[in-house]
This record gives sequence, C-alpha cells and structure tokens, in this order.
Amino acid sequence: MCCVDCGIRFLADPRNAGRADLRCPFGCRAARRRQRANTRSRDHYRTDFGRKQKAARNRERRRRAAEPVPAEPPPDEPQTPEDLGPDMIAHIRVVTSIIERRHVGRDEVMKLIAWVLRQRSMGGRPRAGYGAPRTKGKSRGS
Repeated sequence: MCCVDCGIRFLADPRNAGRADLRCPFGCRAARRRQRANTRSRDHYRTDFGRKQKAARNRERRRRAAEPVPAEPPPDEPQTPEDLGPDMIAHIRVVTSIIERRHVGRDEVMKLIAWVLRQRSMGGRPRAGYGAPRTKGKSRGS
C-alpha cells in the first residue's frame, strides 16, 4: 500500500487491498486524525449550542484562575536511609524481593538506598528562569 499523503509504501492487512484512502503509520495517520478532530471542534463551536458551551467553559476557567492555591513548600529530601523510616525501608525490601524473585535482606536494601541517595543530577547548578538576571561573564557580542 502507498500512503495518500507522503507516498511511503507500508504493509497493510490484505482486506485493505484496493483502498486508496489509507495513510501510513509513520505520522500521516496521526496528523490526519488531529486535523479531523480540529475540524470537528471548530465546526461545533461555530453553532449556537457550541458558542454557549464555550462561553460557559471560559467563565468557569476565569472563576478557577481567580482563586490562588497556596503553594506548599517542597518536602525535605531524605539525606540518609534512616530518614525514610522503618516502614518505608520494609516496603522497599518487600518490593525489591518481589521484583528480583529472591530474598533481599535489610542490609542490602540499606546499601541500595544509600547508593541512590548519593546520586546527583548531571545539571550541576539550577537553571535561571525566564527573565532572570544573567551571570557575570563575557557577553555574546564580544
């Protein structure tokens, strides 16, 4: 079979022999599905019922955006395996035993947790957000 959009040849079920409206599974099929969904949505919101429905959704969105949600401080990350607590360590031991299909002892889990907790991200330092002041150094123009 050949794709209607891009012309790529692809395998299809023998029952689709002779069809000229098939699209390839390499992106054309998904793009066509999105295009048809956008068309359906646009046509719906052009009707009286759709306009009223969209206006109600926009009112609800504005109402929700007006109520700021208080931000909770992020929880402190554990620094040592003991910071996790005995229940969490027991849970990790049981889950690890199930995954590995063998008995995993507490000492083994403690070593694993210590190894995981010492891992650091490769980013180095946190990135500055959009509009943050730039650090000192050479500018790009010089």
